[in-house]
Amino acid sequence: MSNVLKRFCLALCVLVVLFASTAGAETKKEKADKLYKEGVELLKNGDVEGAAKLFKKAVEIKRSAPLLFNLGQATAKLGRLTEAKELLIEARTEAEKNGPPAMVDLSANALKALDSRFPRITVELPTGVKDADVQVDGKKLESSSDGMQVEPGSHELSVAASGYERYTETFQVKEGEKRKLSPKLEPDLGSGTAPVKRDKPDEEPTRDKKSFPIGPVVLGGVGLVALGGATYMFLKVKSVDKERRELWQDSGCPGPSCPNGEPDDAATLRESSESKARVGNILLGAGAACIVGAGVWLYFSSKGGNKEQARIGVMPTLGGVVVSGQL
Repeated sequence: MSNVLKRFCLALCVLVVLFASTAGAETKKEKADKLYKEGVELLKNGDVEGAAKLFKKAVEIKRSAPLLFNLGQATAKLGRLTEAKELLIEARTEAEKNGPPAMVDLSANALKALDSRFPRITVELPTGVKDADVQVDGKKLESSSDGMQVEPGSHELSVAASGYERYTETFQVKEGEKRKLSPKLEPDLGSGTAPVKRDKPDEEPTRDKKSFPIGPVVLGGVGLVALGGATYMFLKVKSVDKERRELWQDSGCPGPSCPNGEPDDAATLRESSESKARVGNILLGAGAACIVGAGVWLYFSSKGGNKEQARIGVMPTLGGVVVSGQL
């Protein structure tokens, strides 16, 4: 009798446990359904944040495709696009496994619509920069034709490349925006590996540029001015001599050797003519010397490439031209 009683009690306990577990399961399902319905009502009334909180609690109890879908939609409305994308992908996967089948297409369409809201960025590095570590918010930049998806808002770009200083930039993007970033990398002079910038790949680095030969040009200009002055003086001499001859003819005197003596006015003109002739000769010699000196200076200054250029100093004087320096 005692054995029968023991067996009866054991069976009764098993039934109680099974009933309790079944009742508990029904209670969780009912609680999840209740939270889901309350969340839908909040969503209809425009309380997206409140609905998202209820959907999240329901998902923690039971991860079904409809719950995951609604939580993803509410999260997307709050602007958390990456989190929403993960929830919608999970909703589609759950629907493919456990149904309902209609949720597969709904989740796929929601993902397409969500994808168009993501900002996308691309980074264009300067020519010649290779093996650069490009990161956005500490994550390696995903290279694709459409660019990397990021959340709307503020982000930080960082670029680390050999031979260049580390580059950081903070930028803002809006929903659906496509942004191309072109970081300006500065050579790292302290690393000793800074790249040499060349206009053409096959060209040697440009050597020191020759300065404009201002000295020879100025000296040649002085020479031309001196020659112009000499020409003017010789024309004045010719004019004065003509005036002297007219005075000789008027006085009946054939020239300076006139027995009656040269007229005073003619003597004054003769002295003026001789003075102008002397000045003209000096200017002629100085002008010619300056031009020759400028040519020599220009010749030596243009020779030698990277060799030390000739140092010449040319100084025009009334007595001629003095050339000094190292040739």
